[in-house]
Parts: sequence; structure tokens; C-alpha cells
Amino acid sequence: MVAVRADPRRVYPRFLFALLRSERVQRQIEQLHVGTMIPHFKKGDFDKLLLTRPLRSVQEHIGDTYWTLSEDRPEPPA
Repeated sequence: MVAVRADPRRVYPRFLFALLRSERVQRQIEQLHVGTMIPHFKKGDFDKLLLTRPLRSVQEHIGDTYWTLSEDRPEPPA
């Protein structure tokens, strides 16, 4: 487990959250795994990830949308 703290002046934190959970970035992370029994990703390998950084308005839209869809929602009554 790694904690990532984004500089909000450079990247919208919710966008970074969505980006790191994206299928494309998860595949990159899997390719950088070390270990066989318990694969893990070294924090020093973060600079090897190819991450996109669109315009701030796009980051906010993607980040907020992903965040909203990811929130825990109570089950509807039966």
C-alpha cells in the first residue's frame, strides 16, 4: 500500500485517484511488479508510469465524476 499526496496546484487529486485506478495505469503497474509470491510495486517506480495530465477543467470533470460513482451508496430498500 502506498499513500500518494498530490500537489493540488499541479494535478487535481480526484483526477489522480481515477487515473491511478484506470485499466491502462493498472496494466503498467502490473508490468512493473517485483516478486512472485506477493507481487508489489516499488514507490521508486512511480516515475516509470506514463500518466496523462489534461487541462484542469477536464481533470476536475473526470475526477469528480469518478469520485461520485465510486462513493458508497446505501442499498435501496427492498
